[in-house]
Formats: sequence, C-alpha cells, structure tokens
Amino acid sequence: MGRPKTGKIIARGENTWRLYWELGDDAETGKRRQKTETFHGTKEEARKFWRKRQAEIDAGKHPQRAKGMTVADLMTRWMADALPTRKLAPKTLEQYRDVTRLYIIPTLGDVTLERLTPLDLQKSLRSWMESPRRDGRPGTLSPTTVRTTYIVLRSALKQALLWELIDRNPADRVPIPPKAAYTPTVWDSEAVKSFLAVAEDHRWGAGFRLGLFCGLRRGEILGLQWGDINWEEGSVIIRRARIHVKGTGEVFNPTKRERQRIVVLDAVSLAWLERRREYAEAERRAAGELYHDHGLVIQTALGTPVATRNFNRSFDTLCQHAGVPKIRLHDLRHTHGTALHEAGVDLKTIQQRLGHSSIGITAKYYLHPGLGPQADAVDRLARQWENGPKNGPK
Repeated sequence: MGRPKTGKIIARGENTWRLYWELGDDAETGKRRQKTETFHGTKEEARKFWRKRQAEIDAGKHPQRAKGMTVADLMTRWMADALPTRKLAPKTLEQYRDVTRLYIIPTLGDVTLERLTPLDLQKSLRSWMESPRRDGRPGTLSPTTVRTTYIVLRSALKQALLWELIDRNPADRVPIPPKAAYTPTVWDSEAVKSFLAVAEDHRWGAGFRLGLFCGLRRGEILGLQWGDINWEEGSVIIRRARIHVKGTGEVFNPTKRERQRIVVLDAVSLAWLERRREYAEAERRAAGELYHDHGLVIQTALGTPVATRNFNRSFDTLCQHAGVPKIRLHDLRHTHGTALHEAGVDLKTIQQRLGHSSIGITAKYYLHPGLGPQADAVDRLARQWENGPKNGPK
C-alpha cells in the first residue's frame, strides 16, 4: 500500500520555509516520490502556497522542472527561441545580448533554476551596482544598465514560467530598480545662435540644424534621404532611422515604433538643405566612379553613410568651437521642445513634431522651462509689491 499524499512545512530561518509534497510511490520502482521547495515569506503565505501547489498536484497540472537546467542554459534558450519572436529593434537586441553575456551569466550562470531564490537575485542586483564599467571608463555600472540587466533576467524567468520550467518566478519578489533620473541640458537662445554661426559652413551643419529646428533624432537625421524632402511644401517626411549595431555596422530601421511623420521646415533650414544638396552634387562629380550614391542628406565625400560616432564627434567639436555648453546630440530635441513650449506652442503640436507616441512623454521628458518665466514672474511680483506700502510693520 502506497504512502498517503501529504506534506509538511519546516522553518529554515526567518521567513524562510522548506515545503514538502508527497507524490506517492513510483509505480515501477515502488520508491518514494517527493517534491521539495524553499519558500520566502510569512508562515501564512507559505501555507497558502503549499495548498495551491497541492491542488495543482492533485489536478495533475503541476509542471515538471527541467532538472539541472542552469540560468545560463535558460538565457541561451531564451535568446535563441523567445527573443526572435519579439518585435525588437536591432540595437535593443544587441543590448540584451550584451548584458546577458557581461553580467547575468558571470553572476548567476551556474545556478540551477530549481535552486534560484529571490535572495540570489537581490545579491546579484547589489553586485551589478558595485561592478566596474566594462568600457574602460572609471566608475561603476550606470543605474540604467543595472535596471536593463535585471529586466532582461526577469523577462527570461517569466518565459521559463510560461514554458513550465519553473513553478514560480523568483523575480516577482524582487522589484525592478527605479529609473535613473536624468535632467537634460538645453540651450538658451544665445547658445543656439552661437552654435548655428559655427555650424552653418560645416558639411553636416544642415543635419545639426534639423535637430534644433525640427527635433529629429540622430538616427532620423542620418537616415534622411533627398526623396524625403518636399521642396514645394517645405517639409520632410520621417520614414526611417539609421543606427549602429555591433557586429553588423550601420543599418537602416523604420522610425521608432514604425510611425512616419511629416515635419514642417522653416525657410532658413530649407535653404541650408539646398546648399547641402549643391555641395553633395559637387562631391559626386569630383569623386567620379568612386562615388556610391545612397541618396542620403548626411553622407561622406564618397556618398556613403556617415558613421554614428563621427557624427557625434563633429557635433562635440562644433560645440567647443562655438563656446557653448556641451550637451548630448539628443538634447537638441529637448532644446527644440522646450523652445516651442516657451513660445506658447500647444503640447499636441510639439508631440507631433517630436514623434512621440503619447502627449504624456512630451510633457514629462521634453519640456524643460528655463529661467525666463521665473524672471518674468518675480519682476511682476516686485512691481506689485513696490507699489504697495513702503514701510514695514510697526
């Protein structure tokens, strides 16, 4: 006669319990079959979990763990089978593979899924926060990299749960680190004028101007083609972006979230683009058979795409020559949004120009009021109070 299907809960430490389920004797060998698992939480939570799992066992729905499968095994399978089914940009895929190779596998790769606990994840998070950078620069990993690393691991464990490789996701008990706060630097009108004075004669000056006056992303500037410009209407249609992917090089992608948009140009920006077209035509004639026409607005003297890092370096050099605060190239978008906001342009129009999926993103991340409104406010307050009583309290 086989053993009854009972179980027990044994304390292993503060809010740590070892749970046991009796699965009955093996039909062929007659050996005892038992399932065990470590649970972190209160005793009442452990009892509820035990009862839930016992009900699954009784119903025959309890998944069988992949015996001996490690975190490294899971990450390899997840990247091979699950990631390709997701609609992720090449740059995102590259980032996911990098954090897996550099941080997840070295830290947790040898741990088996059946022994992985929330405490293991918490310790790994701390380890990543204290890890040195891998790019040779001083300091530890950025909060953004730590957050991304944990999100990738959490996603893989969620997939393991769906694949029935684990009974529960230990990451559910370890919250995702908060986003790192970042305050972009935006230029005032004087800085913009100083930069444009230097950028006007630069071969890629029209591209930098599009960042300032149209709020285009770097990839959108580098992916812009002459056929995207409507010279009669004075507008451009943003269809694609060009990014750098490690191991692949420069690739063309649809715009972010694959949404095209039309952005109206000012007359001066249109004139800069016209000069750029004439310059490109002169380069084509000079290069002759060496010229490879990609139809790009921003290109090399031979017509080939400009490397992302070279575009960045040129921007940094122009900032230095102009004597303006050094900002990220992406902050030209923030400068554009802020200037429109301070000029009284409505949020919906700003959202459309920047190509945001929601107006909330525009309001939260791209509007950075300068000190001008504060100065106006305190001037009005001073005038109001100065017209009042001159004497203080008696």
